[in-house]
Amino acid sequence: MEVPSPVTASVTQLVERIDKRHRWPHLYSYGDVEFVVCRCRIITSVTVQTWRGTVELPSQAQSDEVIALPAQLTFAQVADALAAADCRWERLKPIEGQCGLRTLPERVDFTFATDDGPDPVLHDAGTWAHEHDCMPAAAVDAAFADDFPPEQAD
Repeated sequence: MEVPSPVTASVTQLVERIDKRHRWPHLYSYGDVEFVVCRCRIITSVTVQTWRGTVELPSQAQSDEVIALPAQLTFAQVADALAAADCRWERLKPIEGQCGLRTLPERVDFTFATDDGPDPVLHDAGTWAHEHDCMPAAAVDAAFADDFPPEQAD
């Protein structure tokens, strides 16, 4: 998946570097969708934030618009929906304040907040750190301008 240019996709924004000591990877956001981009411009992680009550997702009809959807799903609702779709999943080891599940065999993690009431509520869903064959640094330098993405002042 290629990263949309911040010039042509006005709702896409560079949020920050993942590590202040290294130029790459970078975190971008597009509405409530966040994605991490490797220095070779491959997207290695995608997360949808759902904790705000509504989720803003990119519109397929208009590239500069977002669609707002309700996002207050419980653990039971997500588990039931996955079962109805015949999607296998496993529980993740709970930690204080949250629980989760992971789809199988393709990994999508769902994280639920457990301290907001009797039913755990979906906080986010996403994939994490896809492995890939990263281009050598010299090839990246030759393929992409050094000023993309534009750096923000710290």
